Amino acid sequence: MEEVITIKKVDETYNKVVADPSIVMEMNDHFTFEVPGAKFMPAVRNKVWDGKIRLLNAMTCQIYAGLNKYIEEFSKTRGYTVNYEYDVSLEEFSLKEANDFIDTLSIPSEYERRDYQVQAFAHAVRHKRALMLSPTASGKSLIIYLLARYYAKRTLIIVPTTSLVSQLASDFADYGFV
Repeated sequence: MEEVITIKKVDETYNKVVADPSIVMEMNDHFTFEVPGAKFMPAVRNKVWDGKIRLLNAMTCQIYAGLNKYIEEFSKTRGYTVNYEYDVSLEEFSLKEANDFIDTLSIPSEYERRDYQVQAFAHAVRHKRALMLSPTASGKSLIIYLLARYYAKRTLIIVPTTSLVSQLASDFADYGFV
């Protein structure tokens, strides 16, 4: 009997997994990891938390929508079939289209775009979402700026410190945003 995992969209953040309960538990185990050094954290030491992060909520069967690729890999290795009940196709958006869009923004020439910034921007547009990790001073502000301008909607950018708020505002002004 073919085992099927059905993925339904809940919202922009979560999907719901519909599958045999044993598969859901198997996925729950697969999408769980221990936090490095958790045993030294007060919550673990006080037995309030077990030190594990679970990306799939076994009670609600909700999982982050950005993990679809990993669900497919999980399923492939186990011979399961994945069916989506919503459109997961990638948006057509080439690097040329990304560069053409960036050219329309008239960003001052001293902010030379790097290939990886254009690739990250195009990737996020194609996939309609992205989690990107990039070191300090690598040009993340420009990528965020490009996405905000591309979607041309009110945008909330959350950063951990007020100094980063000031830095982003300054960078955006330097790029030509008023």
